[in-house]
Amino acid sequence: MFKTETHLHTSEGSGCARMSAEEMVKAYHNAGFKTVFISNHFGTQFFEPWGEMSWEQTVERFMLGYRNAKATGEKLGMNILLSAEIEFDEPRQHYLVYGINEEFLKKYPYLMRMSIADFSKIAREHGILFIQAHPFRDNNQVVTPELVDGFEVCNPNPRHLSNDEIAEQTAAEYGLYRTAGSDAHRPEDIAQTAMMSENEIRSVEDYIELVKSGKAQFFKK
Repeated sequence: MFKTETHLHTSEGSGCARMSAEEMVKAYHNAGFKTVFISNHFGTQFFEPWGEMSWEQTVERFMLGYRNAKATGEKLGMNILLSAEIEFDEPRQHYLVYGINEEFLKKYPYLMRMSIADFSKIAREHGILFIQAHPFRDNNQVVTPELVDGFEVCNPNPRHLSNDEIAEQTAAEYGLYRTAGSDAHRPEDIAQTAMMSENEIRSVEDYIELVKSGKAQFFKK
């Protein structure tokens, strides 16, 4: 079985992360993972520390963690894929998106200012897998099952109460896809969970197909 990490952050893109892209990729390689998604935070509060920038410069800065990770991954024979954890301005909820690229991000300036409903329409037009991250974390009550493709139902980040069992129940109630991700920021977060598959996940398309097939298995420490 192949292990895929769907949710991790690097210090180049997420100020709350404590490991660089190179360190993250090497740690996941040592943990036996073949594929990782770089899903750095994408939102107003995360961009503000970078100072005043044009939108194109902001996207370039956001892409840095992914590019550094990809360079390291290529040396190690790993698949490094791009995603993002978008925090919309209102309400400030977090969503994982799979199927984006640099061109898409530049096409929709300041997309975090959109309503979640408006972004949901765009995501469907572009074939993007739209997942609400840790939907019930710390007893959050703002969930949008009608606007997303799925819920992250396994998020073992040790610094939050994710209420994964509620996410699992609600995903089943609404017929949503289910994903798992470590939400890794620090060494102690590495490889706490994984999406397991019989076939290697070499591309975003492979991952989306796995999620929609319902054949993925979850590994959790």
